[in-house]
Amino acid sequence: MAKEHPILFTGAMVRAILDGRKTQTRRDGFTPDYVALLENGYCRYAYAGDQLWAGETWAQPAALDPGPTVYRADYPTWVPLGYQNIPPVEAIRWKPSIHIPRAACRLVLGGPTSVWGG
Repeated sequence: MAKEHPILFTGAMVRAILDGRKTQTRRDGFTPDYVALLENGYCRYAYAGDQLWAGETWAQPAALDPGPTVYRADYPTWVPLGYQNIPPVEAIRWKPSIHIPRAACRLVLGGPTSVWGG
């Protein structure tokens, strides 16, 4: 049964994914023979077919309340249309990527609906 796992990214890595410049990632903790393990459908972090979703620095600014989730990697360049009085970056209380709920995630890695195409 496929599971979902968060994987944390910095703002620079998120921008690279969105721009199409980043198509792979590595994480510490994989054994040197992880490629062979992946061929068997297993690695230390996830099984083949599991969904990985990107955790990134995020916020839901009160000034935009009831507002959208915004992401530090591309704020204020990307804010949904129709919102005015956009607060400056320094005025927003950003939440660390480790605390992003799955519902607020915008990037899914691997699989048919992935930004990486599976």
